[in-house]
Amino acid sequence: MTENQLTDYFKKTKNPDPIEGIYENSNYKLAVTQVQPNLFYATIIKTQNENWKAGEVKLTIKKINKKYTGTFYEGDKSDVSEHQVQIADNILDFDIVFLKKYSQS
Repeated sequence: MTENQLTDYFKKTKNPDPIEGIYENSNYKLAVTQVQPNLFYATIIKTQNENWKAGEVKLTIKKINKKYTGTFYEGDKSDVSEHQVQIADNILDFDIVFLKKYSQS
């Protein structure tokens, strides 16, 4: 999906989960979307990392009750790590990476 298609998706989604939206930092612009109940993918829209490309999933996030946990795929795709995930003041805190919410869902 393009960024415009994702923006339209977020506008049309009724009652989106608070974690859904478009986030960015200096290396990535990601779209967090729900793919199954309580499962979200952070799909790359743009990246500065040459090992990754648009359309690939950089993070997966699971929701258990009102808490989130996620899997982070390393920059060179050689390893994964599990982390607690929080949203605070439009910042997606993935423990080892922080992304600012660029677009409200």
